[in-house]
Amino acid sequence: MVAIEEIEQKLLALPLKQRVFLAESLLASVPLTGNEMTEEEELAEVDRREREIETGQVQALTDMEFWQPASNNACRVPPVRPSGRNGSDSALQSCLSKTSR
Repeated sequence: MVAIEEIEQKLLALPLKQRVFLAESLLASVPLTGNEMTEEEELAEVDRREREIETGQVQALTDMEFWQPASNNACRVPPVRPSGRNGSDSALQSCLSKTSR
């Protein structure tokens, strides 16, 4: 049997587009864990974070601070749920076309 490290090295040698396709496929194959929040829990988390900002416990990021990591020309692949694609294909394809030039 082939060691996972050997498989990893072969996969990392693939062209970028093929690695992204494979990464999306692998992520889509991972079942959702029991750690997913319910809608009620998500709303409670939003309320908690909003209170933290309003009371000054934390400081919100500026638009520039938030978007800075995305501006380093790296293609970011957002999580894909097993139910299907998340609508980021066009942005991802645009990014890939820029990096493959």
